[in-house]
Amino acid sequence: MNREWLLTNGIGGFAMGRSVGCGKPEPSHSRRYHALLTAAVNPPVDRVIVLHSLIDQVLLNDYTVDLATLAFASPEGTMLHPNGHQHLFTQDITPPHHATWRYRIPEAQHITASGPQANDAKLICRSVRLLCHRNAVEISWSLTTDVSHGDPAVLRVRPLMPLRDFHGLSCCEEPPPTVTRADTRTLLVRRDRLCAKVTISRGQLTIEPQWWRNFVYDHDAKRGQDCREDVWSPGVCEATLGVGDDLTMRVELIAPALHDLPPADTGQFAVQASAADMQSDAPVAQRLRSAADQFIVQRYWDTNDERDRWTTSIIAGYPWFADWGRDAMISIPGLLLCNSDGHYGVQQATSCLLTFARSMRHGLIPNRFDDYGASAHFNTVDAPLWFVHAVHTLSTRDGVDNRLTQELFAACKRVIDAYRHGINEGIAMDDDGLIRAGSPQTQLTWMDAQRNGVTFTPRHGKAVEVNALWHHALHCMADLVTDSRAADELRTLARRVAVSMSAAFWNAKRACCYDVLSPEGSNWVADDAIRPNQIFAVSLHPSPLSTSQQRGIVTTVRDRLLTPYGLRTLEPGHHSYHGRYEGDLMQRDAAYHQGTVWPWLIGPYAEAALRVDNFSEAAKAHVRTVIRPLTGTLETGCYNQIAEVFDGDAPHRPSGCPAQAWSVAEVRRILDMLDAR
Repeated sequence: MNREWLLTNGIGGFAMGRSVGCGKPEPSHSRRYHALLTAAVNPPVDRVIVLHSLIDQVLLNDYTVDLATLAFASPEGTMLHPNGHQHLFTQDITPPHHATWRYRIPEAQHITASGPQANDAKLICRSVRLLCHRNAVEISWSLTTDVSHGDPAVLRVRPLMPLRDFHGLSCCEEPPPTVTRADTRTLLVRRDRLCAKVTISRGQLTIEPQWWRNFVYDHDAKRGQDCREDVWSPGVCEATLGVGDDLTMRVELIAPALHDLPPADTGQFAVQASAADMQSDAPVAQRLRSAADQFIVQRYWDTNDERDRWTTSIIAGYPWFADWGRDAMISIPGLLLCNSDGHYGVQQATSCLLTFARSMRHGLIPNRFDDYGASAHFNTVDAPLWFVHAVHTLSTRDGVDNRLTQELFAACKRVIDAYRHGINEGIAMDDDGLIRAGSPQTQLTWMDAQRNGVTFTPRHGKAVEVNALWHHALHCMADLVTDSRAADELRTLARRVAVSMSAAFWNAKRACCYDVLSPEGSNWVADDAIRPNQIFAVSLHPSPLSTSQQRGIVTTVRDRLLTPYGLRTLEPGHHSYHGRYEGDLMQRDAAYHQGTVWPWLIGPYAEAALRVDNFSEAAKAHVRTVIRPLTGTLETGCYNQIAEVFDGDAPHRPSGCPAQAWSVAEVRRILDMLDAR
């Protein structure tokens, strides 16, 4: 059930489904998010399910060959209908835009009223193509060989089009969309503010509204969410097909904002997955580049200046995340600034950084943009420091626009000044040079799970990774400024931070760092739980800690937290440890940072392991070994992607978002670092 596929369109829209086993009774939809066109009304957010699925059939001599397989609730349990899986022969996925399914069609002379009488078969091909930078999908059907000895086959296609919010579910008790005809081959489907157009290349479209009831989604059921839905259809398309003929149906959300964004071809990073099990012979580097490209999107701004209407952003994960500041800043080096990305990567990285810089408020970049508009949420202490890190990384690349980088340098200075003098959310530099932030009710660090008023991992006070980032940001800013006196002042402050970190955070008993120092009256109480956040005090260069302290951290993290798929968020044996990320949303959030494995943390661990051993051949061999299982997951889970999280306990099942930006970015960044050395 974890095998999925993903196509994207570069503006936040996507198509996604379950990888149906050839000949196996499995439905193509197992999440509310599975659809053939999820469109972004205000790119890259405000997403809606436009084309949920297709009920497509080939009629031969009064015998019907179904192509679709969907899951419905019945009194006896889950029922699969129709039975297209029985005819499926191969499926080819070519991220970022294409997918193809091929079906065996029985020879006409062997078809009787009771069905096919022989195994001989010909093929019909159904392909799906998302249009880059357009809220549109094209589905084509073609007969590859003669299936009926000269008599044309009849293809019937019913599109299911709920036009609903992609987080929600539709119900037949609600007012349905409306449908009108533009001509015999064009229908307009409307619901509230939304309007979609359906066009076909041949045949005829008939208005014939229907509700298809009781879809059931297994993934949602396992997450403790509502898992049943009724989906509406506007009508049916019918066309005759002879050998060599094809039918193309285009479904498009009419969105005026897209009219001034030219089409783009990001297919240079496409990776072909062939055969029923979706294996690929493409090199890992090419596959990771293709995976990275699926997260790069264009964000629309409602402005009169055409030059500023579109900027680059990064979707944190598919299917449910929008563009998050922390995720984007951490991901930029691995998604866009590896050696093979060249000028394209530099341009996109610059644009993405400007997206967040121009949304900065009081020295904070947005933690995330809202799902339903241009508003932003600023509840983050670490994202602005990751912004400084990303700008510094960009500054080391060739082809950077000096005019734009001056704007980014100014934004970095606003971050440093804000942290030194204090801003909202209790973020401020203390007398010892360390950064404190938050309260017991806030969730400002990346360990930010909170639901129904419960903060599951409260880390208010002085968090170890925040202060490692602060120390690093001071050095980055010293490199960026042109005033030598200002640079010396920043490095002097960084040395004070290093002395304070080494003294306040070091846990000599366990030879590692405390995770957080929390205020209790006039004292600071240290949390000695072993968590991965301390690894940043080694991976971010230069380190604020001594060489022996750095080695102690790497050893402790390796022994207590390292798994084949990343680092656990809490050591096993701790009273709060959760070995499984499962159950309803409350249970999952409780486990999110209490033992669950995060693949993106393999990046800082690998860099730390390389640095403490001076990039020795032994260290490189170790890093290649720990990276290899994650690159292997490109073949499992969501094809050509890496999941958001894995279970803390073996066998470490993948979970969370099936495709996560920083999971891909950090694996790619480390492999690029190894190649560069």
